[in-house]
Amino acid sequence: MPTFRALWIAMLVSNSGTWMQTVGAQWLLVSIPGADILVALVQTATTLPVLLLALPAGRSPISSTAAT
Repeated sequence: MPTFRALWIAMLVSNSGTWMQTVGAQWLLVSIPGADILVALVQTATTLPVLLLALPAGRSPISSTAAT
């Protein structure tokens, strides 16, 4: 249980830092006139790698060979 708690707290701190970085970058870009697309690109650059890596990570080669 202590290992799980430490991992959970570490992930909470890591995610909070990522959120702060994203909000800070978007906040900075809002001050630039006509930077609507830049704010959208910051959000896309933040979430796209997670989406692209999470989809193949959910498929295990063991489960695909066990079904045959």
